[in-house]
Amino acid sequence: MLIIALFALSANLDNLVISMSYGVKSIRIGPAENLIISAVTFGMTIIAMLSGRALLLIIPGTAAGYLGAGIIGAIGIYYTIKAFIHLHHPAPDDSVKYDRDHSGSIDKKEAAVLGFALSVNNTGLGVAFSMTGISVLGTAAVTFLVSAAFLFLGNWVGKRCLSAVLGKYAELCSGGILLLLAAWEMVG
Repeated sequence: MLIIALFALSANLDNLVISMSYGVKSIRIGPAENLIISAVTFGMTIIAMLSGRALLLIIPGTAAGYLGAGIIGAIGIYYTIKAFIHLHHPAPDDSVKYDRDHSGSIDKKEAAVLGFALSVNNTGLGVAFSMTGISVLGTAAVTFLVSAAFLFLGNWVGKRCLSAVLGKYAELCSGGILLLLAAWEMVG
């Protein structure tokens, strides 16, 4: 269960950061839109994990576990390097591009698009983690819950201007969590 929780935390840190960014800009993510984003994340996680399980049919079990852990480690290294680059050269904030009508809130269509954008990292992680043998439905369910919680919490925190501090280190935290999970899977 710890592995699933850490996967969900790492895979959803982008949700936390973008919802904080929206909160700072007073862009609201309502409950229905939050559920849409989280449902898309849930669905994409299941698709990715089932794809990883399909790979298990052609890759022997032990090798698949090591391959999955290796992919998780590579993604962790990528996030860590990306975080260090962004600490020294901040990327422009393009989060408002999903509020296309500039209404000050994310509507249902915008939520679906944002959900797909936010679930991109779940795709690679989902394939890799499923190869290590963790539960597909359990992982997707916890990912859904963490996504919804992070979207709500991030929007709330952002309205209180704490996002600049917390968001700055999200990628580094995600990379670190993934590196720990990769090591755990290699050893365990």
